[in-house]
Amino acid sequence: GVMGAKPKILACGGLHTVLVGASGVVMAWGANHEGQAGVSRLDSFVANAELIYSPSVEVPRENVATLKVRASGAPSKEIRAKSIKAPPRVEKETPEPKGSPAMRVSCGYSHTLMLTDAGQVYACGACTYGQLGTAGSNSVLCLTRLDRIGAGSASEGPTRGMRVVEVAAGAFHSVARIQDGSWWAWGRNHRGQLAQGHLEVSSLPQRVPQVLHFPPTSGGALALPHSSAEDDSLEPVYVIPGGLHTISVVD
Repeated sequence: GVMGAKPKILACGGLHTVLVGASGVVMAWGANHEGQAGVSRLDSFVANAELIYSPSVEVPRENVATLKVRASGAPSKEIRAKSIKAPPRVEKETPEPKGSPAMRVSCGYSHTLMLTDAGQVYACGACTYGQLGTAGSNSVLCLTRLDRIGAGSASEGPTRGMRVVEVAAGAFHSVARIQDGSWWAWGRNHRGQLAQGHLEVSSLPQRVPQVLHFPPTSGGALALPHSSAEDDSLEPVYVIPGGLHTISVVD
């Protein structure tokens, strides 16, 4: 295993790798210029596997990242992120209770999603297009808990607090399924990846329409999806994000 962690799940992003151990710990290595390795500092890369999550350790609440910077020929020193041109860490949500092992990870090009067996989602890395779902665009340097998935809208009624059962990352967007069976998507949307019928970025999770139809355009391409009045009782059973697209499987 890597540093004593027996591998259970391995996920690869654009230039980084994340591993879930059998005990529910998470380790990462590779590129970290956007914080995608989740090691709580901003480095060009992480050469060795580092522990970034353990179910036996609560992550402290912090507002600003502490970064280690090494000048040529000089010892490393710690400085506050706000004193250099680096993205600050997003304020943490309520720490995950101890005893919630990681059960799944998924990597985008420069961001990482993690799901615990308690149904909580954590994210870190680049958020240029809102792919972390933090309602902002700042990069996050360590795994940070999200609590907005399935929050619903005024018309739908709130579903906040429901357990998340699936997460997956596209190159610059993310999707998740909650326990009621609904799917939610957020992040980059310039090719309609979020299936919302528009091309606007979303930094907060948006519900994926129940049934999607793709009528061909005159040029042979696919138009933006829209809900079907005939089949709108059907719910996607699986959603797979790709680089710049998303596939929905309906039962």
